[in-house]
Amino acid sequence: MESHSLKRWERQTGLTLSVTLERCLFREIRAWWDVATLEKYLQLKMVPRGLRIKKFPTFTTEDKEFTTKWNLILTDCSNNLIQLLIDYKKETLVKAKAEMEHTQSELLKVATEEKYLELDQALNLKLKKEEDLIIVRKVKKFDRDRRDYDEGHVYTKRQPRYYQFRGPRSILKRTQQHKHVSFSSADDSYGFDEDTARSSFPVSSSPQSDRESLALEVFNDTSKRSFNGSVIESKNEVGEDYRRSQRTKEGNKSDAMMYTKGQQHPTQQQKAGHDEVDGNTEQQRNFQHKKKKGKFGKTQY
Repeated sequence: MESHSLKRWERQTGLTLSVTLERCLFREIRAWWDVATLEKYLQLKMVPRGLRIKKFPTFTTEDKEFTTKWNLILTDCSNNLIQLLIDYKKETLVKAKAEMEHTQSELLKVATEEKYLELDQALNLKLKKEEDLIIVRKVKKFDRDRRDYDEGHVYTKRQPRYYQFRGPRSILKRTQQHKHVSFSSADDSYGFDEDTARSSFPVSSSPQSDRESLALEVFNDTSKRSFNGSVIESKNEVGEDYRRSQRTKEGNKSDAMMYTKGQQHPTQQQKAGHDEVDGNTEQQRNFQHKKKKGKFGKTQY
């Protein structure tokens, strides 16, 4: 009985440790690629879209020297944020490695050599698949950000969206649609979205010892020149975008008022029709009353 309980405890402990080891490995590989990518951004003096600070002066100016200095200050702020993220990810990397080594040592105490080899092989397959997906995602975003610098759209404000008034919504419940969930890099799970899985970027999985050479190969096609980020949107363009958005809002408001009036007209006509019917009914009643009165009184029809 005691031996059976001991085996059961070892089996449960081994399962818990294997899950913990898997999470540590995934956390470690994601943190490593985050550090490698952010360091590449700093090397090329690029700022990813999510860390660009879009602040503009409140006055109109066409002074290129002023706008260049303004933009460089914003870029310096973004670079400080990138460096902060790198330091944080490096700390996460150290903690993940320490926890991974501790979990491996504990797992070797309760698992047989055969079971440990099976677990190691299964984890390597999952890690290779996850690493391929991470590379696809990183390269896709990196090429997008580099294209912004090549085309001079780093601090260009996007065009305002044009919303169309669609009237009152139905109170009926809509048909159930399939909701897709994607996971962030901070999550311990390892799901992926369909767009990433369908990407055509060719990658090859490699062990952890070859990550540095793989990172050099991944970013090998990047531009050799660095970007100083001297492109900034002029105040005239900002004002024009603001005026365009205001005209769009006024147009949508007028369309909404016209639509509301159009919805009220049938109601008023229907009400007028009811009033007309009620008036005819009242006239008929008065006529019948007068007709009856004429049989016994002076007035007859």
